[in-house]
Amino acid sequence: MKRLKEVFVFTLTQQLKIPAVRILTVAVAILFFLVPAAAMTLTELSRQGDTETVPWTDEGDLPPDDGTEEEIRADGITEILYINETAAALGYDLFEGAEVPGLEGVRFSPAETAEAANAAAQGREGTLILLFREADGYYEAICIVPEGSPLAPDAAELAADLTAQAIPGLAANGKGLPAEKAAQAAKPFFMSFEGPDLDELLSEEERENESLRSVAVMILPYVNIMLLYFLVLYYGQSAANSVILEKTSKLMDTFLAAVKPESMIFGKVLAEWTAALVQFGVWVLSLVGGFAAGTFFVKTINPDSTMGILRLIDYLGSVTKMFAWPEVLVAAFIIAAGFFLYCCLAAICASFASKPEELSGTLSIFSILLVVSMLVTIRAGFLSGEMAAGAKWFDLFPFTAILITPSRVLLGSVSLGVGLASLAVILLLSVLFILIAGRVYRMMSLYRGKVPKLSQIVRMFKEG
Repeated sequence: MKRLKEVFVFTLTQQLKIPAVRILTVAVAILFFLVPAAAMTLTELSRQGDTETVPWTDEGDLPPDDGTEEEIRADGITEILYINETAAALGYDLFEGAEVPGLEGVRFSPAETAEAANAAAQGREGTLILLFREADGYYEAICIVPEGSPLAPDAAELAADLTAQAIPGLAANGKGLPAEKAAQAAKPFFMSFEGPDLDELLSEEERENESLRSVAVMILPYVNIMLLYFLVLYYGQSAANSVILEKTSKLMDTFLAAVKPESMIFGKVLAEWTAALVQFGVWVLSLVGGFAAGTFFVKTINPDSTMGILRLIDYLGSVTKMFAWPEVLVAAFIIAAGFFLYCCLAAICASFASKPEELSGTLSIFSILLVVSMLVTIRAGFLSGEMAAGAKWFDLFPFTAILITPSRVLLGSVSLGVGLASLAVILLLSVLFILIAGRVYRMMSLYRGKVPKLSQIVRMFKEG
């Protein structure tokens, strides 16, 4: 497009030179930096002032027990259905007639499989399932709460721990278990019963990653939608105002004689889009810097601080480590392209208006489309992390793709190829919108004073 570069550079320079824009950008950036840094520092200082020193009788003594700590007990457990995967290899059942210290009176009953144990435990409120097996040179005592059981997790965890501690003693009463293996500590852990296939039990790292992913599934969809919603509503009006500027200053005919309308509108929209991303990027970096400074000051005051915001920051840092850079870049490009798409749509709306008073009426289509797209994605179950059947086309329909595909790419719900295809569709539609806006802008020079009716718009396109 001829003279596109000149229009872009001129518009961007003029936008960044506006005193109000520069003052607002700097003021908000300073505010975003100072507020979290000051709030975190002052909070930690107040916590330090409220801390009371407990007198100790002798160095190294423990503080006196006030008797308020509640002892965890294996209350409610009357029977343990166990699956002993070592019985066949050893030639005897380790848990047959077992008496586990701390679990006195709890009956140990054998079961063939976890599925059979889970089925047998239904309706028996005091029943727990135990899987005992050898793995990687040590023994695992895995306590599993039956599906729908009211047993407390703490009680189940304690049962697993007590059983694990008793294994060397139980082994000493048996025959054939190697002494070195009997002396090894068993590995107890607790999990809820989620299915019959215990071969799919996750490792500690895998369980942690799954936990982080579940948090990301809840957070990312909201962040995706709210980020784009803010960008579109806050900056969309600026793109429209830039396009309509020459109409209000009576310079439209002069511009049309020197620059093609498509080049002029493309340059203006691209400049407004760039200026918006620069301003928004400065604010985001200031906010991140504010929290980083606050974390530094808090750690300087108290390296062992347990402030909740620090734990949240660490947790969010762990969540972000889940994502690979290619997915992050594609997701960011889709959001930026989606914002550009709405800026191009705002340009079409502005091309129909001949004065600022008419702009609010034409931009209503712009706002309605955004809200309807949000409602459609919510209705499809996107915010719950599971899309409705038959909704895969949402990732390739531009107005829904910009709301859902970035987070779906990050979470691995769709492939990187689908994300790139979605990005390509959004960019192609943006170019089409620019061409339509340019054509409307040129033809509207013949319709002064009122927004044309639908019949006139059709005739305009036919004449063009």
